[in-house]
Amino acid sequence: MVEDLLVKGDLKGMTQDEIISLLGEPEQRITSPVPQFVYYLGRAGLGVDDLLFKLQFDANGKLESHEITHD
Repeated sequence: MVEDLLVKGDLKGMTQDEIISLLGEPEQRITSPVPQFVYYLGRAGLGVDDLLFKLQFDANGKLESHEITHD
């Protein structure tokens, strides 16, 4: 689902409220050193790592960057 979202539309510049309206409440909100939302996508690979969708916001609360990571 997230991959489709990234291919079909550019999320960059969306506000935190717009992201929540689109994806729901994040599993984690990080405030320091920069505001981030973290969404849990499930297990990755052999089920050892978590697959996470991380969104980083600028000082104005607009989406600056995003990535899918394995933690």
